[in-house]
Amino acid sequence: YGLRGMHQLLRRLGFSYKKNRLVPSKADPELQRQFVQWLAGLRERMGSDDLLLYSDAVHFKHNAEAGYAWSLRGDPHRIPANTGRQRYNVLGAYDPQGHEYCFLLTADNINQDRLIEFLGLLRVKFPDKNKLYLILDNASYNHALRVKAEAKKQGVILDYLPPYSPNLNPIERLWKFVRKKFFKDKYRDTFAKFCTQLDDFFANLDQYRPELASLITENFELIPDGWQLPLSS
Repeated sequence: YGLRGMHQLLRRLGFSYKKNRLVPSKADPELQRQFVQWLAGLRERMGSDDLLLYSDAVHFKHNAEAGYAWSLRGDPHRIPANTGRQRYNVLGAYDPQGHEYCFLLTADNINQDRLIEFLGLLRVKFPDKNKLYLILDNASYNHALRVKAEAKKQGVILDYLPPYSPNLNPIERLWKFVRKKFFKDKYRDTFAKFCTQLDDFFANLDQYRPELASLITENFELIPDGWQLPLSS
């Protein structure tokens, strides 16, 4: 066959050449299905003045990320890089239906104090919403008693994803989008400039609304049955 012929044969048989996907090794397929069913029921029960948002924290390093570009063979484009030791953190919440959002950007570590502050920001951002549902992962500070008390005070109902289920959190797609738009081949020489420009990016996120509307949805790709790896002996 030769290599070319083998590729043609594989295509005729229904194969395509694509990048492999990373899948959480500890995810439970049944818990993920149950979450999607629960979510569908919650959506049916929600009132017109209720809002559901998915939340997550991300830690952006002060550095550029190398993208792709045409260049002469043996002479690649070179992008200046920083140490990447300084980080600017974002705690966010995103509504994949109405594409509303709220963000807290800070150089401080994301912990229960920052989450408590963020819950107050949510209520300020959405004062006319009756119930605010916030879906979180299982980071320890998301379960803190102080956080739950503040959520009750602010009228925010906390719900949680199944363990090891980033594929069920649409805001993860936003972080990937930010890395593509903000970081690829873009160098900022100082941390102050990096933070200011990242602030501006999130403050003007609406300019990307058409792209985000098609990217960030509740069309989940669930972990298939039998995926879980056997426990090592």
